[in-house]
Amino acid sequence: MVQIGLGLSISGFLGVVLALPLGRLADRIGGHKAWVAGSAVGGVAFLLYPLVGAFWSFVVVLGIQALTDAGRSVYTAAAVPPEVRVRTMAFVRAYLNGGFTVGAGLGAGLGRPHPATGRRVRPVRMLRCAHD
Repeated sequence: MVQIGLGLSISGFLGVVLALPLGRLADRIGGHKAWVAGSAVGGVAFLLYPLVGAFWSFVVVLGIQALTDAGRSVYTAAAVPPEVRVRTMAFVRAYLNGGFTVGAGLGAGLGRPHPATGRRVRPVRMLRCAHD
């Protein structure tokens, strides 16, 4: 559990340190392009989670995930009128957090020990076996 907290702390630190340079990059290339690039990077990070097998690979995947927010924020700020911008961005963050929570719950359910063997089954392996 300590390693998970440490990994999340490192990721949060990276997010804080990289927020300004990534925000500048998003301003330079445009919010829409930065959002698309951030979403692609985030998708790759999520695909890598089942492959994490050690602490440092976990930290790397979390670090990759930390790179994904700048474009969405810049795009949302540009697309929404100033009088509702803060409220809209708060709803966007709340929905994202809700999605992460539901996804983590589903992942925990899929990764629980198999009743017959007692071994953990990774969701990717389950899908691969179901396909075969």
